[in-house]
Amino acid sequence: MALLKKYKDYVDSESKSDLKKWGFDNNQIHRIFKFDSFDDAMLFINSIATLSNQIDHHPDIQLFDYKYVKISYKSHDKNAVTTKDYESAHLVDKIYDGEDLW
Repeated sequence: MALLKKYKDYVDSESKSDLKKWGFDNNQIHRIFKFDSFDDAMLFINSIATLSNQIDHHPDIQLFDYKYVKISYKSHDKNAVTTKDYESAHLVDKIYDGEDLW
């Protein structure tokens, strides 16, 4: 498996401002993604799993109505949203947009 390209190359210093489609509540950021099919949703989830293992930061993932995926981030050890959560969300957006991170 190819390693993620340099992590910081994909995250700019203004990553919070790039996350307009993400919501915030319950000390976490979240976004719902819609897909054309169950298979597309599962491919997205598996891509996020690969990313999460490589950067050692894992979101909560919920698949519902067969083609919707909710991704939620918070740093569990801090019980708050941290820079790493914003950076990870930024990378998830890039995966959704079809950018090759590997």
